[in-house]
Amino acid sequence: MRKSSHTSSNSPPFGGVGGGSTGSFSPSFGGGRGEASGGGFSVAIDLGGTIIKIGLLKDGQLVDRKEIPAQSAYGLKSQLPELEQVIDQIMLANQLENKDVLGIGFSFAGLVDSVENRILSTNQKYDDGPDTDLVGWASAKWNWPLFAMNDARMALLGEWQHGAGQGCTELVAITLGTGIGSQLF
Repeated sequence: MRKSSHTSSNSPPFGGVGGGSTGSFSPSFGGGRGEASGGGFSVAIDLGGTIIKIGLLKDGQLVDRKEIPAQSAYGLKSQLPELEQVIDQIMLANQLENKDVLGIGFSFAGLVDSVENRILSTNQKYDDGPDTDLVGWASAKWNWPLFAMNDARMALLGEWQHGAGQGCTELVAITLGTGIGSQLF
């Protein structure tokens, strides 16, 4: 890992197809919506092959977390009602309203178009993923934007923004779960 003496941008140099994602990434949940009244809350969903992790973050720090078993053989659409229930429970437990949350970060172990925020390829898990409108789901349920990305890329960006990779200009992440992923920055 090489640390930069200074950085001039908060945006990593991602673009095109590679590492499970297409397009570029902006780490801000602002997206033209303005500031949320509660400030800095976001929901993170890691759709794993065995376990789905749902977290509530405030200013990048984990404040609540739940896990549910993945039912990947039954498809992504069949998991959405349970995800809704868990997210609503987390919000209630933390006394939050929809307006307090800036959006959802959604990681997926497959090829993801991070500009259109949609799943392109599923690696034989959640086979209905490419036909599932996650952006529409989040907007209809909570009026939040949803940002989707390959799970290894999202892990790398999390470390770059809030973890061991802060200040680095070069970074490698290897993820080990139900499968193995990697990403280079």
